[in-house]
Amino acid sequence: MARPKKVKIVDAPVVKAPEPKVETPEPEINYGLPDKSLFRVDEVASHFGVSVQTVRTWVQHGLLTGEQYKQGGVLRVTRHSIINFRLRSRIIR
Repeated sequence: MARPKKVKIVDAPVVKAPEPKVETPEPEINYGLPDKSLFRVDEVASHFGVSVQTVRTWVQHGLLTGEQYKQGGVLRVTRHSIINFRLRSRIIR
């Protein structure tokens, strides 16, 4: 019967797994808007320094997202669309 070979056991260095990167959410910037989700057209106009009709035109052309609950009811513009519009446009106030 053949003799088994001698095997030298070497201590391997312990390799630590890299720590996972934790993404820190960016702080929400309010751009001078009050903390609410829907704004009246006159509030948006005041925020951008334009007329109410200009804001209505922006909504009609899809530049801002508006919600109207009843036929002829008050038009409300979403906070998200105001912030996106501000980031896309060069209107800074």
